[in-house]
Amino acid sequence: MTDATSIERGIFRMGLFDRFKKGLQKSRTTLAERLGNVFRSRKLDESVFEEMEEAFIAADMGVETAMALVEDVRALARKHRIEQAEDLPDLMVEAMSSMLSEADSSMNFATDGPTLVLVVGVNGAGKTTSIGKLANYYLQQNKRVLLAAADTFRAAAIEQLLAWGERAGCDVVRHSQGLIQRRWSLTPFRQERRAMWISFSAIRRVASRISRI
Repeated sequence: MTDATSIERGIFRMGLFDRFKKGLQKSRTTLAERLGNVFRSRKLDESVFEEMEEAFIAADMGVETAMALVEDVRALARKHRIEQAEDLPDLMVEAMSSMLSEADSSMNFATDGPTLVLVVGVNGAGKTTSIGKLANYYLQQNKRVLLAAADTFRAAAIEQLLAWGERAGCDVVRHSQGLIQRRWSLTPFRQERRAMWISFSAIRRVASRISRI
């Protein structure tokens, strides 16, 4: 049996912010390099905004978010009568801060029955850590929490979630590690479909279990 204490030590060895930085290092470096080229001494014109938008999209920001951010920066540039691209970084930070402050971060709880929260993200972004913190947060609000492990591929993923469940004081629904790979020899596309099925199955078990509490 895996030693939960040793797993927890491994989880806490790196802070949440450091885990985000490590997981997003490649995108962050690429974005910084591209924006550095965009802002390098040049006159501000429409091509600058177009290249900014391309850099944001290439860094996986999302098309709608990238377009909205560039439009906000463009409006600020007009407001402050900016003529050089090198003066845009401060405006970009201002626009980003405004977008984040306006975002609705409240949880949309179901009016009847359990509320299901699916946590997704790139490797190393801190998903398991965030799940543990969310579990503890809602338990402190006297809510009933049940975790479901859908990551059956990554080594120790289930054990890490178990450690967080034990730490927070809630149960964990899980399958066996590597379940898909052991049962089927499938193409990557079909493995993804099987993974989705396992996730859905785990969520149904969560809903059924909570409804009986």
